[in-house]
Amino acid sequence: DVAKKYYASKKDINEFLKDYPKFEEQSLNKKPNMKQLIKDGNVNIDCRYLNFAPQCQGWMQLTQNGGYGSFIIHWSNIWKLSTAAAIPYYTGKYANSKRGFGFVSITANVDEFHAAANKTKEKINVILDSQTKNMNKSLEKNRNEIEKLIMQMLNDITISTVVMIVLVMIIALLMSSYISKKIENILLGTRKFSNNEFNYRLKITSNDEIGQLENSFNEMANKIETLVKTQNDLNKSLEQKVEEEIEKQRKQEQLLIQQSKLAAMGEMIGNIAH
Repeated sequence: DVAKKYYASKKDINEFLKDYPKFEEQSLNKKPNMKQLIKDGNVNIDCRYLNFAPQCQGWMQLTQNGGYGSFIIHWSNIWKLSTAAAIPYYTGKYANSKRGFGFVSITANVDEFHAAANKTKEKINVILDSQTKNMNKSLEKNRNEIEKLIMQMLNDITISTVVMIVLVMIIALLMSSYISKKIENILLGTRKFSNNEFNYRLKITSNDEIGQLENSFNEMANKIETLVKTQNDLNKSLEQKVEEEIEKQRKQEQLLIQQSKLAAMGEMIGNIAH
């Protein structure tokens, strides 16, 4: 239908396409320009006006900036691999065109193009299936061996865990007994101190925290004993001083009594003499 409009316009192709709408009612039900195809041997590949093949995209977009590459199209019920490349030209009226003279395109039936690869793929798939079956058998065998190994490891770990728990319990009981005994000795020392047995000392049997505690107890005991002795000495000295003062007071009282008697006697003699 586009060709009929073009022939009826009697215009140059470029002049005709200048005002003709792009992508006009494209449909798979439309037919290609057989006159152009048979008589001239040309196939239009400008998808903007190729309205009988709306699914064809790529040539104009690919080469509009002088590019090249490949893409897949569906042409006449066949999927084809199409490759296009611009034809650059650097002089004359095409010097400023990125696409140059235009572009060339080559297409190939995708199924035929990939036929050898598809056959190779089928053969590879057969080999892969066979290898997969062999690998599955090997994996199943390895899985059974791994499961046995895991069960054996679980049993070994269980036994080791039980033995470790028993050892930990025994060590805990021994440590508890050891610490309890040490604490009882320290408590005994505190009771003896409360009963004024200040010369009691703990026997240091280790260098651990308990031993440091015993050593601290003994140092404290030494300081307390020294303080108690100092206090006792002070008390004894104080008692002695008190007794001496009392003796002085008693002597002074006797002297006062004696003086009182002498004074009374002197007063009586004086009265008698008077």
